[in-house]
Amino acid sequence: MTNHIIKAPKLWKRRAALGVCRAIARGGKIDDAIAEVGVDTFDIRSFRWACRKWTQVAEAYEIARADYLHTEADRLISLADGADGSDHTTLAVTKLQIDTRKWVIERLLPEYQPKLTNEVKGTLSLVVETGVPRNVALPAPAPDLGELL
Repeated sequence: MTNHIIKAPKLWKRRAALGVCRAIARGGKIDDAIAEVGVDTFDIRSFRWACRKWTQVAEAYEIARADYLHTEADRLISLADGADGSDHTTLAVTKLQIDTRKWVIERLLPEYQPKLTNEVKGTLSLVVETGVPRNVALPAPAPDLGELL
């Protein structure tokens, strides 16, 4: 009789991945959220694997990421309100923080993407300058040489 080793599913990884999702939803970055879970062998690769393996984790991550980005969108107002114009360096750093967050949010959340339209209104006048005066008479057409030969 052979002994078959039955491996238990790695449910602790799913629980850890869902814990990471909860930490992200509260406004944490992914590296900080993984560290907050407190499992030494659980890293970013393990988290990505869990997202591919379990649809529940993938859906929770998508929701958590959207919550995180909405939180970041709210923080933009705090960053802008907290900036004072007294120090140019601080002002430049604040502008960079706002622009970076705005760039990420615009790309990852459809409701924050800029609305672009290709609508043209009005008329278009086109003037082609050829260099030939308009009132110059055109030369007479060349005679048909086939009749002369």
